Amino acid sequence: MKKTLLIFACALVFAGTVSTSCAQNATDKVEWKEFQSAENGFKVEFPKPPTRSLDETKVPNRIGPSVEFDTELPSTSFLVKIGEFLNSAPSAETELTALYDDIRNSVAEGMHAKVLREQRVTASGKVGRDVELAVDGHYVKYRMFFVGSRFYQLIISTNSEFAADTSVQKSMNRFMDSFQLIEKNQGSM
Repeated sequence: MKKTLLIFACALVFAGTVSTSCAQNATDKVEWKEFQSAENGFKVEFPKPPTRSLDETKVPNRIGPSVEFDTELPSTSFLVKIGEFLNSAPSAETELTALYDDIRNSVAEGMHAKVLREQRVTASGKVGRDVELAVDGHYVKYRMFFVGSRFYQLIISTNSEFAADTSVQKSMNRFMDSFQLIEKNQGSM
């Protein structure tokens, strides 16, 4: 399963998640709204209504396409991606940590990126990982969670020159910190 998930993470990176826009960021002027997807078991705040799409990239052991929800501001893109796999991820935290380490290494290697920081995070009691990367003039914040056989990925990308901007940092934190897992009857897509 590790190899399958590493391929999946690399495919995600190469699927165009890095924005190349260099426009002035307007994050202070957006009206954030909660978005819920009961079918995919999560809710999160987006700065604009997200677009739903499917990633049909072939990934071994993945059941069907991944579902993506994304939106962009002039200099920052926000993405939630969910994939369903045949096998569940390990439930023991030490094994899960090792799996997150493998994915971090694979993503950084595949993107030719430098890992800036990383930390353990939780959402709805589930352990995940935050990884911050510098790649080719861009800053990417990547959060991942395994919940049973589901792999949740939250990705924010911005031009490196905007990454330290207070309003951009505030927007990135708001998006990441608003992510929660929900039961199917708590919302709809």
